[in-house]
Amino acid sequence: MIRLLLIILFTSYISANAAEIFVPSGTKADNITLEADEMFAPDNLTFEATGNVVIMRDNSTLTADKVIYNRETGVFDASGNVRLREGGNFFDCTNLTYDFAQEKGTFIDVKGFVEPYHYLEAEKFERTGQDNFLIEKGRFTTCPGEVPDWSFTSSRATMDIGHYIKATNTTGWIKSVPVLYTPYMIYPIKKERESGLLIPKIGSNSERGTMIGLKYFRDINIDKDATIGTNIYSTGIVHYLGEYRYAKSMNENIYIYGEYIDDWESESDKRNRYLLYQDSNFKIGDNTEMYIEMDYVSDYRYLRDIADTEMVDDYDNPDNKFYADFRLIHRTEYADFGIRFKNDMQFTDIDNGYKKTEVYRLPNLFVRKNLRQGFLGLNYTADLDHVLYREKTIYPASSSNDLIVEDEYQRLHLTTEIYTPINLRVATFKPYAEIMATKWEGIAEAPNVKNSRGTSIAQINADDSSIERLSYRIGYEIALNEIYRKYDKFSHSIYNTFRYEQIPELDHSAIPERIEGDLIEGTKSYTYFFKNYFDAEKWNLDASLEQTYDAMLSEDRLRPIIAKINYNYDKRLNVYLRHDYDHSDADTSLLNQRISFSTGLVTFSEEYLYEDMDYTDETENTSLEFSVSLNFRKFELAFQTKTSGKNEHMSLNNLRTISNSIYGTYKSGCWHMGLSVTQKEYNPIDDKGGYSGREQIIYFVIGLQGLGTFRSPVSSTRSADRVDNFF
Repeated sequence: MIRLLLIILFTSYISANAAEIFVPSGTKADNITLEADEMFAPDNLTFEATGNVVIMRDNSTLTADKVIYNRETGVFDASGNVRLREGGNFFDCTNLTYDFAQEKGTFIDVKGFVEPYHYLEAEKFERTGQDNFLIEKGRFTTCPGEVPDWSFTSSRATMDIGHYIKATNTTGWIKSVPVLYTPYMIYPIKKERESGLLIPKIGSNSERGTMIGLKYFRDINIDKDATIGTNIYSTGIVHYLGEYRYAKSMNENIYIYGEYIDDWESESDKRNRYLLYQDSNFKIGDNTEMYIEMDYVSDYRYLRDIADTEMVDDYDNPDNKFYADFRLIHRTEYADFGIRFKNDMQFTDIDNGYKKTEVYRLPNLFVRKNLRQGFLGLNYTADLDHVLYREKTIYPASSSNDLIVEDEYQRLHLTTEIYTPINLRVATFKPYAEIMATKWEGIAEAPNVKNSRGTSIAQINADDSSIERLSYRIGYEIALNEIYRKYDKFSHSIYNTFRYEQIPELDHSAIPERIEGDLIEGTKSYTYFFKNYFDAEKWNLDASLEQTYDAMLSEDRLRPIIAKINYNYDKRLNVYLRHDYDHSDADTSLLNQRISFSTGLVTFSEEYLYEDMDYTDETENTSLEFSVSLNFRKFELAFQTKTSGKNEHMSLNNLRTISNSIYGTYKSGCWHMGLSVTQKEYNPIDDKGGYSGREQIIYFVIGLQGLGTFRSPVSSTRSADRVDNFF
């Protein structure tokens, strides 16, 4: 092997003068190292290296069977098994003409790889800069192999490594079958996020027609970005979307998401429809913080009608409850002062319409703090609220019958708690006492309130325009220290806690229950909590019992004993059980059971929930959810069903199906594609009264490595006939 350093080294075939002018000093090509089996200079302009040629410069390595260098042009001509490697990127070709100084060159019959997972091939690459290429008759994909699972071909494209391939006359392929053509396409080849168009979404809605969704992502800075988009329907309806994220620090962030649609096909009573979602907190001074939280919609049907096309990630709101909350807090050593504006809203379906209830706190002024001084703790709050309550029952088919209830009043709520944890060596003893005082002024129900006296301290008094309540909470807790034992195959921990608490019982029947703290339930209870925790290499078990005896004169009985078990084995099996057994009724008051396991091929999950409660026409107290999936090397099949109903005792009777879903997915190393069919309960509101119908939605899901995944409804149909159960 002959080694030539192209500034200071030479062989017997090259004179010292020739070596000095081989690569001019001071250019980008300084410090190039060349190795080859043989090298010679047939004239003063050309140098040839043959056999295992290696040229190295900084982070670049060129290997070939033969390299010819022209000192006038500074260009290398390489042929035979040519590979140019730069970090994790490489390009193989049959011939390469390359200028290291200018970082420009021409590659013929190219196959290459660009990090993190992009494969490319072309008849010709033309390198025009360090990261810039022109591509002629190229193919690009994230799948390896001679015939990749999916790919795009283009007659001409530009490539900026770390950014995008921008291609014209582009065809999408699955294996050797063309499936898509577009005159222009932007394909990301990058490790970091960057501004650009996201994958389009295509779908269909039974009311608004065919839909295409377009999104643009803007990378504003390292700590902030935004996304804007539209869903355009064939009926002419446009759904606008916007999202903004700003992570200023670990404890400060801004997140804003919004949707708006002028929906003339709306089944709600609103045409201008919107959703606003926000979760933001930031400092506006050294000790002053602002919090803005919001989950708000325009109408009672918004989530049902719009959620299938776009929504905040992992959004879940089955109860149709919404809120808007703004808080400004200034913190000092002994008190935190704040002002708050809040609106709590909930929609409830009724026959022929819906009910909307709202509680406004405009404003809520508060002072609060949790203080510790030595062994003594003090926790106090003071809330002053201007409360506006609105309840509106709406019948869309006959708006003249709408019913409105409004109430407006002032509310002052004070609490002061004193506590002190005492270390008893074998246990921690924590006594506590809390005084609670509330006054409502200007409340319409005040004349109907009966005076109530629980003790000489606890009492409720009312006059023509106000209600005053004074109550207290006292108690103590004894937590024994952990009892721990280590065995050969597992460890065992035992925890014991005793708690006593007393709250006097008062008559709250006419007091408004609209804000936390309005209702105070009386109790005189003794509670024992016992927990065992087992931990082994492959499994763990958490088992606990909680028993409470209520010594109130109106109760004087054992409350339901609460038993909980949570067992995990090797990340494959999970069993959770909560059973609340009522001694007085000799019956179950609550049972929640969850089981999930996976064998690799089969994944199964099931959850059953029963809760004893007062029964009404709108209340269902039993539910069962079940899912099973089969996971093969290339395919995944899954079925999921949800049922619910009403039972007087723990049972699987009277359950109607809320939804059935079937999923089928084909999986490859670099892409996946699937379809899902969901049948779910559909409850239209019209002048014929409420009834249960069926809605069927077909979703299409496709994910391409490097391009992302999207899920979109491609078909949505509804039945016109009454369906009581479609299980």
